[in-house]
Amino acid sequence: MSESLPVSAGDDILASAYNNLRKDVLDNGVGHYHTGAEDGGRQIPESSLAFDVATQAELDATMNTTTGHDHDGTNSKALASGLYGARAIPTSSQTIPGQTYTKVLYGTETFDIQNEFTDSRYTAITEGYYQINASIYWVPDASSNRVDLYIRVNNYEKLVSEYYPTYDGIPFTVNLSDIYYLATNDYVEIWVYTNGSGGASTIGSNSAYPMAFSIIKIKSVA
Repeated sequence: MSESLPVSAGDDILASAYNNLRKDVLDNGVGHYHTGAEDGGRQIPESSLAFDVATQAELDATMNTTTGHDHDGTNSKALASGLYGARAIPTSSQTIPGQTYTKVLYGTETFDIQNEFTDSRYTAITEGYYQINASIYWVPDASSNRVDLYIRVNNYEKLVSEYYPTYDGIPFTVNLSDIYYLATNDYVEIWVYTNGSGGASTIGSNSAYPMAFSIIKIKSVA
């Protein structure tokens, strides 16, 4: 999208001719801020934002994160990113001992919009309603005929999927999905339990089967 041409007094500004807000007034990607008499309110430098896409951390470094803005020069506020969520997949196979609750490790992030995902844990920086999804590729020990997959919020179980495989030792996928309200600083993890007693089962790393822990904020709280 090209920048608009200079505007003179009395000019009609038409969308067909001026398809972009003037760059000498405000930035065309992430909004603008005002510093009062110091510089009259200028745009956010593109060079301060990686790949011209603003993450929460980058916005925090250049502007107040409260939605909207004012013009008082000392308490200026600007638009902030409203997207929150992350997705990660297993880095490698994980051994799961029998009759033991074990946290599932999703060590490779595919995206993390606001840097909220660390050590296979998502910690919400804003309250709201979140869609949570989890899946694993389960390779059971021959003595295991049950596996439970859990969503835990603040280390409390919120939802469980129980699977009872028909044939011992045959791999299969386990999936889990729900919507939860999360308060600020609530954290989400995925855990697993198996009743196997003869040895350890495995969460495989098989590219042919979808395995991921994903979470996305779908609604804010008014």
